[in-house]
Amino acid sequence: MKRNLLQQIAGDVGKALGTFERQRIVARDGRKRAAFLDAWAESEKWRGGNYLAEGAQRRALTNSWIYTAVGMIAREVSAAEFQVTRQNAVDTEPVQIPSHPLEQLLWRPNPYMGRAYVWQYLTYWLELNGNAYWFVALDWNIQNGAWQKTPVEIWPLPAQSVEVIPGDGERFVDCYEYTVGGQIFQIPAEYVVHFQLPNPFDIFRGLSPLVAAMLPTDADLAMARWNGSFFGRDNVMPSAIINLKSGDPNAPIDQADAETLKSALRSEYQAARRKTAITTAPGGVEAVLLGWNPKDMDFIQGRQFTKDEIFAIYGVPGGLLDKNATEANATIADQVFKEKTIWPLLILLAEQLTAQLTIPYYGRDMRAGFADIRPANRALELQEVIASGPYLTVDEVRERYWQRPALPDGAGETPPAAAQPGGAPVEGAPYDFFRGGDAQGRYP
Repeated sequence: MKRNLLQQIAGDVGKALGTFERQRIVARDGRKRAAFLDAWAESEKWRGGNYLAEGAQRRALTNSWIYTAVGMIAREVSAAEFQVTRQNAVDTEPVQIPSHPLEQLLWRPNPYMGRAYVWQYLTYWLELNGNAYWFVALDWNIQNGAWQKTPVEIWPLPAQSVEVIPGDGERFVDCYEYTVGGQIFQIPAEYVVHFQLPNPFDIFRGLSPLVAAMLPTDADLAMARWNGSFFGRDNVMPSAIINLKSGDPNAPIDQADAETLKSALRSEYQAARRKTAITTAPGGVEAVLLGWNPKDMDFIQGRQFTKDEIFAIYGVPGGLLDKNATEANATIADQVFKEKTIWPLLILLAEQLTAQLTIPYYGRDMRAGFADIRPANRALELQEVIASGPYLTVDEVRERYWQRPALPDGAGETPPAAAQPGGAPVEGAPYDFFRGGDAQGRYP
């Protein structure tokens, strides 16, 4: 008993000293987080976050509307031009860095996958699960004269097999548990980029649009299955019944004559694979046409409703795929899709990539981003350029509107209105902002 008591006291003292030392180091390093963040992490640690079972996600992809909506979003994301910029100051425009190492890495993330595949794989999981994960393989390289860890490969992870483990006061996320083949691998947080959609109920795990789309998806799948069974091989109603009669109400038709008529009807008058029942009974020849009420077979309206609901949840305008849409309607729908759905998603991906990969491994002034995919109103832009003529220099116009460098020898330091031959403003004279000078290429 005495020994156990001493051991307990020694253990308590050791824990206290260890806790004090850890807190002292954290406070000295300036990494001490607010207490409510620790409580938040602790409260979410064991709750999980699988709002949808893997079976539901697999089932959803068998639905044509889900597959179409998610596929369209994934293809648009993968087609966007990724770029890395340097943000020198908050109030200045970022400067693009051509062929940045991260940009080069994403062109060939690993020896077996291409850029488009990795982005589409990420988008599929994000839209189905609310989470997507990249494992980033690191290696030591010399950066700015010092050895640093830099990303060398990127491998996407299946989101249904990854679970985030919140950390303590030092680390917001401690690690990620990746389960495969019955084994659990703990991956340190610095090796994982976690993309997630906002979730008001859980800060550590994203919320998928499928949470809202699952009910209409199941309803649509049920209608599709019922429709398939309706037209299945074992559930086909004959289109007509032909009754062969002998002409004598008291005597049936001769069986030989009946077989002859049946053979003639099948070989000469029946369409391929048409279902027709032929019977014999006293009397003449009588044909009764059968068929289902068209309203009993009409699932178009019901499926159209679920399609519109699912597309609305995923932000896909109906005009993009509407067979009755005009070219103008389809063009407007495409603009809305890019501006209201794809562009905000690209911003979300870029900022999460910046926080978890670009800044930690390439510098605090580096930003991940995408080229603006929103359709531009060229007529309005040209009007803005013309209106700015009296107030901006040629170089300012070139930089702001055309992303072109300044003209040599200070030729672009005057306003366009004054940059005419001889230095005298000529009202209405065209000006070439790319070359400088007027339409004939003459400099002032």
